[in-house]
Amino acid sequence: MPVLAALRERFPSTEIEVLGYPRIASLGLLGGLAKAVHAIESPGLAMFFAKGGSFDSEWREFFGQFAIVISYLFDPDKIFETNVKSCGPRQFIAAQH
Repeated sequence: MPVLAALRERFPSTEIEVLGYPRIASLGLLGGLAKAVHAIESPGLAMFFAKGGSFDSEWREFFGQFAIVISYLFDPDKIFETNVKSCGPRQFIAAQH
């Protein structure tokens, strides 16, 4: 939650959404740090973790709506990063996890 708190402090009017495990990520909602939480276990996300997959249109639109995506996922081969970038966010930041 420290990252969400820092983002909220620096960008108070920005809408922040979290993709993660709901049990943990929902703490960001309770603290008023995030607008929404989306489950990383959603079936439509599965292909984002595979090379050359075809992606669910709802998730393509979801990722495409953001100016910045910050990822803390372990993604040494950058498969998730490459797939998310193909959906159109202007910037993807692979943060240390």
